[in-house]
Amino acid sequence: MIDTAAEAPARAAQDAPYFYTIQDVIRLSTFSQSTIYEKEAAGKFPRRCFPFGDRSVRWLKAEIDEWVRCAAEGRPWRPAPGQDRRARR
Repeated sequence: MIDTAAEAPARAAQDAPYFYTIQDVIRLSTFSQSTIYEKEAAGKFPRRCFPFGDRSVRWLKAEIDEWVRCAAEGRPWRPAPGQDRRARR
């Protein structure tokens, strides 16, 4: 099936892996950068996992979105299996 011009951008956005920057994570969580890193170290927030250059990291969109869902529902967030084993930069 060939995407029409209107469907192509939506299809590409749906299929692409998404990452959040620290600015995105601050906006979504309403935490400061230092609070995010403290919660991450305590295992209460998803870990940064994708280095982009020497001084930039990203979070998986799906993991942050799940954390936001848990917070909105008032339930504790738990790391996905294997997430806690990723090396921190």
